[in-house]
Amino acid sequence: MHSPRSDTLAAVSRETETLALDAIHTAVSSHETRGARRLWNRRQLGDAAYLVLVTTGWFVGNVLGILGCAVVFFIILGAGQWDAFFLQIDNLASRYVAADHGRRWMFEHYLVQTFMVLLIGSTLLRAPGFVRRVRRELAQEPGK
Repeated sequence: MHSPRSDTLAAVSRETETLALDAIHTAVSSHETRGARRLWNRRQLGDAAYLVLVTTGWFVGNVLGILGCAVVFFIILGAGQWDAFFLQIDNLASRYVAADHGRRWMFEHYLVQTFMVLLIGSTLLRAPGFVRRVRRELAQEPGK
C-alpha cells in the first residue's frame, strides 16, 4: 500500500515535471520570439540601408541631370558645333577671370540660385514616381 509520504512525493514529482515542461515551453517560445524579433530588426535595418542608398543615388542622379542641362545650354549656344561650344566656354571663363570681385560674387550668386531652382523643380516633379517605386519595392517580400 502507498503511504501518504509516497503519494506526496509522487505529486511533487508530477508538479516538478509539469513546471519543468512549462519552463522548457516558455524558453522555446521566448527563443522563437527573440528570433522573430531579431529577424524583424534585421529586415528594418536592411530596409533603412536600402532607403538611404536608393535615395542618395536618386538625388545624385538629379544633380547630375541639372549639371547636364548646363552643358546642353552651352551646346545650344554653340549651335551644336564642338568648336563653337568650346568657344562659348572659353568666352565665359575669360570674362569670369577678368571680372572684379563684386561681379564674380554676383555671377556665382545667380548661378547658384538658378541651379537650386532647377534642382528643386526637378526633384519635386520626379519625387512622386520615386516614392511610389520605393514603396512598391519595400513592400515586396525579400528574395522575390
